[in-house]
Amino acid sequence: MKPEDVNCALCETRHTIKIAEAWCSMCQKGFCNKCRYNHLSNRKNRGHKFITVEKYQKQTAPESAICKTHENKSHYYCKSHDEVVCVVCSPETHKACAAFSTLHAAAKELKLSTVTMEFDKTIKALAGNIQKVIVNRTKNLTSMKDRKIKIEDEITSLRNNINDKLNKVQDELLQDLQKTYQKQKHEIEECLKTLDKSKKEMQNLKEQSVMLNQSPSTSIHNFLRTLQMRTKFKEEETAVTDAIKNTKPTTLVLKHAPGLQTFYDEVVEFGNIEVQKGGSNKKTPEQQTKPKNGPKSNTKSLEKLKVELRESVKKPSGHQGFIKNCVFKSDGQMVFTEPENKMIVVYDKKGSFVTSITVPGHPFDIAAINYCTVAVTFEKQNSIQILDTTYQKVSKTIHAKNMCRGISYMNGQLFVVVKDEGIMILDTLGQIKKILPINVADVRFLSASNSRLCFTNEITREVSCCDLRGKIIWTFKEKSVECPQGITLDSVGIVFVLGSNAVDTETESPSESSYSVVAIAPDGSSSKVVLKRPGRPSGVDYDKKHKRLVLYSLDGSADLYAVI
Repeated sequence: MKPEDVNCALCETRHTIKIAEAWCSMCQKGFCNKCRYNHLSNRKNRGHKFITVEKYQKQTAPESAICKTHENKSHYYCKSHDEVVCVVCSPETHKACAAFSTLHAAAKELKLSTVTMEFDKTIKALAGNIQKVIVNRTKNLTSMKDRKIKIEDEITSLRNNINDKLNKVQDELLQDLQKTYQKQKHEIEECLKTLDKSKKEMQNLKEQSVMLNQSPSTSIHNFLRTLQMRTKFKEEETAVTDAIKNTKPTTLVLKHAPGLQTFYDEVVEFGNIEVQKGGSNKKTPEQQTKPKNGPKSNTKSLEKLKVELRESVKKPSGHQGFIKNCVFKSDGQMVFTEPENKMIVVYDKKGSFVTSITVPGHPFDIAAINYCTVAVTFEKQNSIQILDTTYQKVSKTIHAKNMCRGISYMNGQLFVVVKDEGIMILDTLGQIKKILPINVADVRFLSASNSRLCFTNEITREVSCCDLRGKIIWTFKEKSVECPQGITLDSVGIVFVLGSNAVDTETESPSESSYSVVAIAPDGSSSKVVLKRPGRPSGVDYDKKHKRLVLYSLDGSADLYAVI
């Protein structure tokens, strides 16, 4: 008989030693096959469940009955520490433990309590959760594979877009190269023709001169012939001089665009792949951002908002002309439109004059695409021009059916107010993506930021905000903005509106030849007048990088304000 063998409990009562073959889970006793049938024949025991002795032995953990510290057989159980202890541990480390008993008493208590039932429920619950997680992770594998394919498509699409853009600018550059080459070639060929003709004339005059020198005659005929040859020589000399002067040796040089080397040096990757962890108990982004009790008011932030004058734009001496609109470029430079002078004027971030660029028409509004490119609308020409301010060159002209007024740029797209059509959305290549069917008959200015469009209506005296599908989110109308004109947004969505002939909220009477700048909360729920000044305003724009406003007037003046 082996030490690990279990004896039949009924046989032992008959003073017989027999190896048990089955274990009763209810009685916690072993039975041989004969006694097991006798045990089940009793009506009280018919519901008892049996398992094999081998399975019972696997379920037990005899090693846990050995003290881990002293390697003695444990006879006690400490409920406070939930561990079995030997006779040495008992007085040493468990002297103060109140819940202390023998293993036999602990086992008997466990049988009589509901702990095992609760433990069974816990095991079932965990098993159920494990199955749910297996299903979830299996679905996760499928969705992640789908997402991988989608990202691959996005990367391919991005590469194709870059290729298309590079192919386009390459073709334009090659066409420019061909035109320049043909022009220079023609000039040099014309010069060569002139020189070749003069060379022949010089040879002819040389031969005639030799013949005159060999002639002994001193007749008037020879004298007149000599004068004629001199006159011809002077004509050819002048022609040769002009040809040489006008066709100096030339060469063709490729001058790279300013941002090209930066792009080559700095763009070392398309992006990076991030792993976003999430669980079923976490809220979705929509749930996290959705307010519990309606839109959250930004009144508190508006109360602290104020502006302070920092500096004025320094116009060149003698420069005249009113400013219609302005935009900040990403490098902090300001670009103003001057319709009267048919030009746009560039100032640095401190307000000092940089350059002026003549445009083919009266510019209305302007939007910055990047640090060297702007988009300009022309109301009377029904067009939009993409202009490189570095090379002062028009790269694209986009024609519309009706007047093009306010314009703004956001996330690779231009948003343009087109009279009688709506708000046109197009990319920087001039491809029209869609037109939002909004009534813009009296809308002249708009600003895009944070996936929203805000615009002013001078007739209804309203400021409206819509999403990129054209759905109106809110409309603002108060006496503080009597005649809304220019509009701009900061990085958190606060709307700054310029209103002329603003109504004094205290006296409720119009203030002639004055204007105010009103800040409206992103949800349109509240507002604050942040600036009041006399004058005739024309527009306002916000510099997100340096957190400042530029205000400009019809008299051509412009001032920079810090937003604090």
